[in-house]
Amino acid sequence: NRPVQPKPPSRWHFKVLSGYNLPTTRKKTTAGSLNPRVRVTLYDGGGEDPVIYVTKVVKNNGLNPVWDESDGVTFDGIKYPDAAIVMFSVWDFESEGSENFIAAAAIPLSCMREGYRSVPLFDVEHMRCGAHAFTSLFVHAKAN
Repeated sequence: NRPVQPKPPSRWHFKVLSGYNLPTTRKKTTAGSLNPRVRVTLYDGGGEDPVIYVTKVVKNNGLNPVWDESDGVTFDGIKYPDAAIVMFSVWDFESEGSENFIAAAAIPLSCMREGYRSVPLFDVEHMRCGAHAFTSLFVHAKAN
């Protein structure tokens, strides 16, 4: 007799609270000149288009940006929670509307735990060294 594994939740709510030690992009020289925003993307694993949520832009604060969003995003009706992945990506928003990649992390929902979480971020080459050694996001995750 094998114990029955509980099915992962099919509904998650995420709030992006803050960032820590975001590195500058190649176009910028100081962290204070960054205008970061976060994309929270859900890949359901069933072949459908990803669901994307974008935070507001924090002006001129790449060192310790604070989003502290009251609403956040709810991903509801996740069809394949065992295969679903949530990706947090941080982008530097330019005034003309373009964006430059800063850092990201992808986490399988089956590995996500509820509560306040520090999400370590990686550079474009999936490394966590140099300027990205201590880069992270602080988020709140709740399964419903």
